[in-house]
Amino acid sequence: MKFGLWLPVYGGWLRLRNHRPLPDFEQCSQLAVQAESDGYDYLYGSENLLNCVYGMDAEVADPWMFVAGLATVTQRIGLVVASKPGFCSPLLAAQMARSLQRMSHGRCSVNIVCGWWPEEFRQAGVDYLDHAGRYRRANEYCEGLQRFWGLENTTSEGEFFSTETPPQVTPLNPAPPIWVSGQSEDGLALARRYGETLFLNSMPVAELRETISGIRELEAPGSAPLKIAVSAFVLMAETDALAKARYQKLQVQRDDALIHDLRTAMDESGASSWEGLTREKMLDSNCGFDIGLIGSPETIARRVSELKDAGVDVLMCQFEDMLKGSHQFAQHIMQPFQIRCTA
Repeated sequence: MKFGLWLPVYGGWLRLRNHRPLPDFEQCSQLAVQAESDGYDYLYGSENLLNCVYGMDAEVADPWMFVAGLATVTQRIGLVVASKPGFCSPLLAAQMARSLQRMSHGRCSVNIVCGWWPEEFRQAGVDYLDHAGRYRRANEYCEGLQRFWGLENTTSEGEFFSTETPPQVTPLNPAPPIWVSGQSEDGLALARRYGETLFLNSMPVAELRETISGIRELEAPGSAPLKIAVSAFVLMAETDALAKARYQKLQVQRDDALIHDLRTAMDESGASSWEGLTREKMLDSNCGFDIGLIGSPETIARRVSELKDAGVDVLMCQFEDMLKGSHQFAQHIMQPFQIRCTA
């Protein structure tokens, strides 16, 4: 099992009153250097043109710019960057990923996210499309990425993109692995066709186990199994009682007005993945508390082992304080876990 950190390109993760941290490259750089020293495997930069944590009027950083900068201050840690099909052409995305792959000496991965926020697409001048349409576009986009990385040498006239392999393209070796976010049938089909890793939102362990089991049942015999990455918000304290008390205090500080605005945008999007979310679940960006990593080091260590047994390959973590929380998690959970797994 591997471990990664979300880069705070939105400023932070918790929707609290009077809490609007700005994205800060220096903080992300410090986090990246510390994460590599602590033994984390991945850093993840999520892509949004509008801030999906703090609302449309809040600043959000470009993950490609931030991650390119982090490639210069790290040596080993994997760099995963999200890309939304339609925000740019496959050629431009492939060129950015090719450059990042060169800069990082082969540490780049691209996470395909089809998106859920119509207003974001409208402001970008891109058709939002229905769910099936967004995934048809994503399939063409991934095909274009592979073509421009030199993995395919064909011309394609698609529904959304017309692509032709430039004659000067040499095969990129290794090509960046593709991750896919989503768990709909269309998302799973996209991941099986192009992906190495399927990136899931947080959910309770029992539901996660059932979801992964269903994914495995649909995999073709003899095919390489998809790796499963899952988002998680970790809230660790000296005791379970202290951790739960901290969680309840955060819920009291929850910004319900902000959550209402984002809830309205989610409802208008028609995205099934966000149906039925309560205000409590929307305290953080990705329902990260659902996975149950709230408690003492002993409790969290036990639950991390349960996640591994459920079939999780990568745990992508968020913390209230990214620097302090990720370091404590590495010391008390991740490093002992890695030692046990290699013993």
